[in-house]
Amino acid sequence: MKTITTKSLKKDTKEAVNEVIATLKTADNIKAILFFASSNHDDIAVSMLQEAFPNVEVFGCTSMGEISSGSYTIDSFVATAFTDEMIEDIKVVVPTKLAAGKVDIDDEIAELEKHFGVQFHKLEKEKYYGIVLCDYGDIKVVSEADFYDSIGDMTSCVFTGATAAAMDFVFEKTRVFAKGKAHKAAAVVALIKSKVPFAFEKIEAVERPNIPATITKMDENGIILEMEGMSPADFYAKIHNVTREEVLKWDYNALMQYSLGVMIEGEPFMHTIIRFFDDGSLKIDPPIRLNEEVELFKAKDLVSTTREQMAKIREKHPNMTFMIDFDCGYRTMDAQMNNTLKEYEAIYNDTPMIGFATYGEYFISKITQTSAMLLFM
Repeated sequence: MKTITTKSLKKDTKEAVNEVIATLKTADNIKAILFFASSNHDDIAVSMLQEAFPNVEVFGCTSMGEISSGSYTIDSFVATAFTDEMIEDIKVVVPTKLAAGKVDIDDEIAELEKHFGVQFHKLEKEKYYGIVLCDYGDIKVVSEADFYDSIGDMTSCVFTGATAAAMDFVFEKTRVFAKGKAHKAAAVVALIKSKVPFAFEKIEAVERPNIPATITKMDENGIILEMEGMSPADFYAKIHNVTREEVLKWDYNALMQYSLGVMIEGEPFMHTIIRFFDDGSLKIDPPIRLNEEVELFKAKDLVSTTREQMAKIREKHPNMTFMIDFDCGYRTMDAQMNNTLKEYEAIYNDTPMIGFATYGEYFISKITQTSAMLLFM
């Protein structure tokens, strides 16, 4: 047995974790346990799991929706045990010296290097992969984009992961978990030496109208002040043939239909529109750099697009046995608002997996509106 995945719908944290532990105890030779828990669950969850599996690396984070084999649930608890048939070795570290624009992870990198006996920049990407879970802190104390970029700059080993999320977008309730504790304004970094082949894929439900734009002015907080020399509201009004006033009144449902993206080697890397301000400026997540060229995108039907893209991924990786899915919370909200969550869930019925609805995904850089996947063969 390479993995065993389980879930609990119990609202009481102790009851939920005990139910999960009972199932995971049926597996032998566990090397790691990855779990995603509704932000409504108590922090005792991680200490209970760690006490039940004292010699195992236990890590995870809070979520706004939980994915397990054959189901997509809300306000639940999911976990997967990975055995020594899947993982040769694993080390988890918890960087805490993080702040917007400043990331210090030297001590944690040194700890990983000492454990594996390999310099971080010399890790073989065919043998090693990484999982990163990052916490915003209390309303953006941490720039998780800076953190992700720092790791990517230090190694060719591929890391993927996501930003911890919370029910109802209550940012203060996000946490990451490792070493038997909950952590705020911190990250969890797991470096794994794999026993099986692995691959990375991503999907997004957008269409590309081929409308480029250059960010020509922005403030120190990453708010876009000008696109193509005009306010973002005026630029969007021009492109979509509506008035500036209409753009400024777009509600959340309307904003979800539009996004910005950066094209890299023919692939879109998405940035979500958060809001237009009264002066016509624009906030997006994650931020874009000044003078960067972006493109405007429009949302496509989530269920049919995902079904089509997952069919291509299965065809490309016919020997896939398990998947970790970091699925943007905006995709969850899309399915909830359109009453298609069951249809969305059904796409993955034949895929053994674990995942969660995130506040942003890590796939080369921080992105949003994406399903970032780690596949195992």
